[in-house]
Amino acid sequence: MKIKKIIFKITFSLLISLLVSPFYISAIQRDFHGTLVEDPYFWLEDMKSLETQNWVDNQVKQTSNYFENLAYRDNIKKAITAKSNLESFSIPLKKGNSLFFFMRDKDQEKFSLYMQDDLGNRKTLIDMSDSKNDSLTGVNISPDGKILAYGISDSGSDSQTWKFLNLETTDKTQNEHLQNEHFQDELTNIKFSHPIWKKDNKGVYYFRLFKDEKDSKEHQDIYYHELNDSQENDKLIFDTTNYPNGLLDSYYITLDNKFLMTTLRTSGSLNNTIFLIDLTTNHLTKIPYAKNARFNFIGENKKKLFFITDLDASNYRLIAIDLTSNDFNNFQEIVKEEKYVLSDASLLKDRIVLEYLENCCSKLKVCDLSGKYLNDISLPNKGMVQLPFSSFDSSSDEIDNNLFFAYTDFTTPKSIFKYDISNNTSNVFFQPSIKNSSTYLTKQVFFPSKDKTLIPMFITYKKGLDLTKTNPALMYGYGGFNISIPPFYSPLAAAFLDLGGIYVSANLRGGAEYGNAWHEEGTLDKKQNVFDDFIAAGEYLIKNGYTSSEKLAISGASNGGLLVGACLIQRSDLFTAAIAKVGVFDMLQFHKFTIGWAWKCDYGDPEDPYDFSYLYKYSPYHNVKDNQNYPSTLLITADSDDRVVPMHSYKFAARLQEVQNNSNPILLRVNRNSGHSSGQSLIKSIEENTDILTFLINELKIDIEK
Repeated sequence: MKIKKIIFKITFSLLISLLVSPFYISAIQRDFHGTLVEDPYFWLEDMKSLETQNWVDNQVKQTSNYFENLAYRDNIKKAITAKSNLESFSIPLKKGNSLFFFMRDKDQEKFSLYMQDDLGNRKTLIDMSDSKNDSLTGVNISPDGKILAYGISDSGSDSQTWKFLNLETTDKTQNEHLQNEHFQDELTNIKFSHPIWKKDNKGVYYFRLFKDEKDSKEHQDIYYHELNDSQENDKLIFDTTNYPNGLLDSYYITLDNKFLMTTLRTSGSLNNTIFLIDLTTNHLTKIPYAKNARFNFIGENKKKLFFITDLDASNYRLIAIDLTSNDFNNFQEIVKEEKYVLSDASLLKDRIVLEYLENCCSKLKVCDLSGKYLNDISLPNKGMVQLPFSSFDSSSDEIDNNLFFAYTDFTTPKSIFKYDISNNTSNVFFQPSIKNSSTYLTKQVFFPSKDKTLIPMFITYKKGLDLTKTNPALMYGYGGFNISIPPFYSPLAAAFLDLGGIYVSANLRGGAEYGNAWHEEGTLDKKQNVFDDFIAAGEYLIKNGYTSSEKLAISGASNGGLLVGACLIQRSDLFTAAIAKVGVFDMLQFHKFTIGWAWKCDYGDPEDPYDFSYLYKYSPYHNVKDNQNYPSTLLITADSDDRVVPMHSYKFAARLQEVQNNSNPILLRVNRNSGHSSGQSLIKSIEENTDILTFLINELKIDIEK
């Protein structure tokens, strides 16, 4: 790719920009396969430069001024706080007679780690209440239950540091409280994974991140760390240098401590390959199934490894590999492919709990270990379930027939249930107190997209809302990476509903709602389908009288931010306001930053001439046109986001501000000491959602006096 410099045309917006960063008076042209592509704000890719920081500081000041001039923001903050300041639990992890879980109590800023015995006595193990920027990322307990491994993230970064706590020994602090002692060991350079214990309790295996000097890509190898030793002495177990486009995505130590199983995504695909490493001989076995497929590891039971796979099954099925067999290529089908997508499963002592997506909502079924169906598990409503990850159970003796799972929907915050297989009953283990959700109504509709494909969409509003009037509506979407978006609780959406708004969640192609075909129809050169789906959703809402273009806003995050960016460029007349959080906007440079290269499986490769042709056609940053009337836009990014780096939002904001031909604001909100999606404190979340709702009220002209 060749780069040429060109001179900026001088505009009023550009003049303001130059006052902030006068050094940069030229742009560049990048040569992609013979096509010269202008990149006027390339310098914002250097996110740590003084010029970029000055520009960002000026943007933050302008955005702060916008919100400070809106007197009702303080009242909106109270409403957001009431929907956000709730008790919250993670799914408990059982070890012996104790439960381990993250909990954030009401008025607490961060999640802390707790241990609770079988009598209900609770002890704080890791207290994060005084932590300014750190947050907990994960936990795993040694097989004997004596050592706790836990992860810490700084400022919401994907990078983690893992520490070790002795659950048996204690020392007295100055205030005479007994606290558990830490080991001196600390493991760094860990992303997207949790260390797993060796069965003799002496150490852990983990993914160690490294950057390839040849292509600057982030890669991972598997290492073994012995407790009470330096990380420098850790042993390399699985070297991925022979797989330059590989990305590790799961691993597990078998209960007999004989094998390390790992799965490796290759060639920028969601498909992966299973490897078994004999920990005694170091012999590596690659399980070469004839076809490319995805294998999502579920757990081990009775010398079998269980996987959910799309091998010859677009809607997925459950298979098992027999560890006692001499031929790992032969697997046993446990549960065949069904009409609806098999999205997850959890292994119990002699049962398997299966989660299906039935028209975008979770449904739980129970079968025995042979796959024979036994019964359904009733759920409170049509919503989303989260199952525990079975492989964290380190001893088969501890696996029983009790299951903890999480449930949420649009008006129900995350609740934890305990299911007892013996009597087929679910009881609430934890549930936050909140206003009765029966005052709201959710319905699902199906509407035709541009190519006549029927797209599902949830519409939620207050019971009794006058639908003959034009109501404000907030529409959310994602549409990518084989990720489904079932109903889930959002404090922002809940507060918006209380203002008489309509909250809409569209299940777009590119997700996992209806299997592989649904996903593939929203990827690569078919990515435009996702944008067409979202646009058609807005048109449906207007045509059917729910709202109007003057009262319609769109929102999305990460890949959903790309969705919002593309749609506000392609159909600026359809929406009045747009909110895009940590979005991907430069589709020609995304693969050059941190883990961005791994997104080629959904987006394609700008270095490939064919892929470039469609990426360039919809890339939001490159398709901003001069002298346009774009909707009011709030772009949100985070300065510590090392997944979707903030340069995407910086460049897109600068370009939109340059060409905006009306008074609609283009605002950039930068979350300080925050990352892509995790670790945000309660107050930061409240402040962000307060700004979003205040922005919506102002731009959609919502009458809050009602």
